[in-house]
Amino acid sequence: MCGICGYVSRQEPSNELMMLATNTFLSIEDRGNQASGIAYLDEAHKSVIKNPIPARSFVSTVQYKEFLCAKPSIAIFHTRLATSGSVNDNNNNHPFQLGGLVWVHNGIIWNSKELTKEFNLQYKGECDSYIIGLLIDHFLREGKDIVTAIRKAGKKLRGSFAVALIYKGKLYLFNGGGDLFYTTFGGSIVFASGKKYIYGNEIVMPCDKEIPSGTIIEIGQSLKVRRFEFKFTKTVWVYTNAKETSTLNDDVPPYMQQEAINQMYEAELDETEYQTCEVCKKMLLGSDYDEALKRFEDCGLWLCHYHGEEFSKRYQWEMSPYNKKGHRKSLR
Repeated sequence: MCGICGYVSRQEPSNELMMLATNTFLSIEDRGNQASGIAYLDEAHKSVIKNPIPARSFVSTVQYKEFLCAKPSIAIFHTRLATSGSVNDNNNNHPFQLGGLVWVHNGIIWNSKELTKEFNLQYKGECDSYIIGLLIDHFLREGKDIVTAIRKAGKKLRGSFAVALIYKGKLYLFNGGGDLFYTTFGGSIVFASGKKYIYGNEIVMPCDKEIPSGTIIEIGQSLKVRRFEFKFTKTVWVYTNAKETSTLNDDVPPYMQQEAINQMYEAELDETEYQTCEVCKKMLLGSDYDEALKRFEDCGLWLCHYHGEEFSKRYQWEMSPYNKKGHRKSLR
């Protein structure tokens, strides 16, 4: 799990906005503290700074102070919990830059290697997140516009992704099974991986604009917001009895193993399968079953084997190759 946040400002950012951006950057460190970075656009010049240090150390660097002095109109931030690619190789840390694209990603893409081969792409580093921009750049080179390129990439990606991307002076936010919210603040728009990362600041503001899965948001410096939809493969992680999930077999790709183990540990917090299945939870608590189905449609669920098989049959999705007992599974 990683954290992303950032802003777009209509005019030179105020001191209050810069303070809010810094506080939000620090708050998303609880989603990842192994590396951190920022990218910003200042008078058409892009700057990308990243280091294998937590955000609380990053904000004390000379580079970050230069960012504060520059007061750029667009900035995106990232805090990393590594799932593939060593943080000691800065090629694996966010933000990434390729051609006219700069992006950050929260989530995990498990078919990055397959896509690299399918489209004959030149990969840089080992981080699965790099494939997102690499694929978008590929479609741009084919002559597609940026929204079409994002749509085509989103349709190919397998896993989960919440992405912030800067291209030609605009910010693009798109969500495929992740968490992404934005709000207005004075003459700016601020976004983050979750509501609490903005609400948690001393400067209180409403944050009720969720970016649903399957949605692209385009924000220019005029703060005009345009929405587009795209199709993506919904992912649901299915597991067996939690006590059997503390080890992995060889069929889980190395670049997914740490993330899979992290999720399995989360499952071990409960002793029985039904207690960790989100549909079972809602049914036991008397919630509307349709509500659970809606959330599944929106962004996926943690499911027990029973409901995993039920949804697989209902939606006629196939199981991923990584589906032996005790492993995470994705339905598509």
